Amino acid sequence: MTGIMTLNIGGKNRTLRFNNFSAIELAKIIYKGDNANFETEDLLNRIMKLNEKNHFLLVKTLIYAGIIGNDYVVGFDESVTVEQVGEWIAEIGEEDIYSVWQTFWTSMGVDLPAVKELESAEDSLEEKKS
Repeated sequence: MTGIMTLNIGGKNRTLRFNNFSAIELAKIIYKGDNANFETEDLLNRIMKLNEKNHFLLVKTLIYAGIIGNDYVVGFDESVTVEQVGEWIAEIGEEDIYSVWQTFWTSMGVDLPAVKELESAEDSLEEKKS
């Protein structure tokens, strides 16, 4: 599990690194203090449930975990809090959200279709309905 990207958030470029460190931070949030089951399938199911509940909560969680994943590679201290990331995500655009989403899922071994492919498929469906 490794995916690295840079995201301009909170007024500066920050490196997000989806790795074992970020997986632990993600699990801490997703499992809310319950015994974290690091079985990938269970974690992914819980991630999808959070996405269904509120997409921006998941984006906030992924960005935070990615930043912390990088922080622990380059040092031992966390550079941000979950609350700070929550403030910042209100200002990021769809492309940045998709980039975080794509990088995370790629790091998990899941290949998502490109946005253009999805838009093309949606256009085809609309044409067939007409």
